[in-house]
Amino acid sequence: FSFGAGGAFVPLDLRQVATMAFADDAADDDTGGWTDQGANDFRDMPLGHQVLAGIPFTILDPATNDGRACIVLGDRRKPAFPKSVRVPVGERVRRLYFLHTCAWAPPDGATAFAYVIRNALQAEFWMPVTVGQQVRDWWKRGLEPEGVYDMPDPASKRIPLRTRRVQRNL
Repeated sequence: FSFGAGGAFVPLDLRQVATMAFADDAADDDTGGWTDQGANDFRDMPLGHQVLAGIPFTILDPATNDGRACIVLGDRRKPAFPKSVRVPVGERVRRLYFLHTCAWAPPDGATAFAYVIRNALQAEFWMPVTVGQQVRDWWKRGLEPEGVYDMPDPASKRIPLRTRRVQRNL
């Protein structure tokens, strides 16, 4: 979501850049969904308009988007997945909010991934996401409660989805 210049939340349209579904029926087939681990997936993610940690988000329904609902990126464990995606914002915004988690997270204090935000003047801001501060492995616990949305899951009963607010002179 972005916080537009007029003060209203504006959902970013992720339909064209989403890479995976939340559910995965076959593990390790390089087609996903989620982290391509079969039933160890995110199939219980609530869809549609959701308010998570006080921020409104629109969660895509893979049934209406060619089987894609979220952005999942690859690394050495999943080299067939894309390494990055470009998400167009398309308008001037005051803030950006990200809803994210990660799999196979490095140790606390390490950078799990980064957002690169480019403004209208093409200036880039690199926003690192640090394990234990802004993100936690989706199977781990222990982040401070502010900004965490606990999603029920039959296996873990808690999946830490994080919201991250970015405010710069975008």
